[in-house]
Amino acid sequence: MTGWLTAMFAAVVSGMAIRRGWGLRPVWWLAWLAPLPLLLLAATTPLWQLGIVALLAGLIGYGGNFSYFRTIMPLGTALTTVMMLACGLALLLLAQQILSAALPAPLAVFAWPLALVSLEATVARLSPHGDAVTLATTQADLTPLVQIAAVFGLRGIVFALGLGSAWLALLLQVIWHGDQDQIPALCIPPLMLVTAFAYGMTRLRRPAATAATTVTLAVRDIDNPADAASRTQLLAAYTHALTNTPMHGLIVLPEKLLLSDTDADQAFRSLARSRHSTVVVGFEHAQDNGLHNIARVYQADGSTTDYAKRCLVPGWEDGLVAGKRPVVSPSPQGQIALAVCRDLFFATSTRDYAPPAAEALVVPAWDFGGDGWVRSRLAVLRGVECGLPVLRSARNGLLTISDPYGRIIAEAPSNPEMAIVSSPLPASLAIPTAYTRWGRHFEWLCLLLTAGLLVAGLQH
Repeated sequence: MTGWLTAMFAAVVSGMAIRRGWGLRPVWWLAWLAPLPLLLLAATTPLWQLGIVALLAGLIGYGGNFSYFRTIMPLGTALTTVMMLACGLALLLLAQQILSAALPAPLAVFAWPLALVSLEATVARLSPHGDAVTLATTQADLTPLVQIAAVFGLRGIVFALGLGSAWLALLLQVIWHGDQDQIPALCIPPLMLVTAFAYGMTRLRRPAATAATTVTLAVRDIDNPADAASRTQLLAAYTHALTNTPMHGLIVLPEKLLLSDTDADQAFRSLARSRHSTVVVGFEHAQDNGLHNIARVYQADGSTTDYAKRCLVPGWEDGLVAGKRPVVSPSPQGQIALAVCRDLFFATSTRDYAPPAAEALVVPAWDFGGDGWVRSRLAVLRGVECGLPVLRSARNGLLTISDPYGRIIAEAPSNPEMAIVSSPLPASLAIPTAYTRWGRHFEWLCLLLTAGLLVAGLQH
């Protein structure tokens, strides 16, 4: 009975920490501590009992997002999503135990980070939602650690996070139980984490270089107008708000601002011409093969370039046609890479944009309110992966300008009136990052190691 009480206590503590550490507005240091009660429990608990406890912790933790899930999906789907996430946590703990048994004792501490990275990589490949639930975003405020995304991608951040949690659990076990045999295992993880942080601090010593161009993001939270008068009013609101933006600038408006038509084209062409600027606007655009969700670039010379969103939202955008190719639009402000909101759930959407192909990643977006921070930070991390500043203008979310190192240069929440953020355009990196050159070698290595160790552990 005492064992079950201890296990339930661990589940509750870990579950509550997961709510705040792995949630929609996470506390970065709590993300390191969240799995500790479960990892400590794992050392002395049968697999079947550990699975039940981890499932309960997952239900408590991910249940904190239930109200958010209900805003974007039906009740049954929301309940299923929470249950699947909780089952994922249980699967992680079970995999961690099997991997730990297969690894040599000094290396058993790597079981948890390997399990984390492998499950995330598998989900990112098989799920239609890509990296929507990656734990990498929990560390977005810890900019020194974030820099390893330029080498290993998001999975590098997740590995470091998992390694830190596993090392803390091992340290507590050694302190409590006095297990001298485990002391050698305590030495390697700190060296790896210190190396990662040192690399990050070295990168962050570089100044935040900026171009002469001024970026302006503008968003008004309002339902899409249903009649011609409302459309005209919305267009007038945007053009009036942007009348005094700096000349020769770059202006970014949100996703699906309107259904594109002649009036909208004329309004934004006029704005681009009068300000001698480049204007990027999100539209729904009807073509012969169907309706597309596009980002349209208006140049001061009257020319336009269209990019069609490639990664549509299942259920919400089933009636739209997905785009097929990346688009980089030349402009006086530099080479502009285009993406729309959910495209950034997938690393393949941005890898082709690495310098020198592009100099900025421009992202019209539309969030759901509660997920504004985590979606903006996923975009910021994509910028670190490929070495680009990110200019993300989101309805019901945040207007965010970040540099290639993941530093937030300017940011503001959207509002029903008109939110405007301006900043000098951060400069991109001069060369591609290691991640964009090497691709996903690190996560493939983790997947192969995990698969081999799982086979060995199950046989053992």
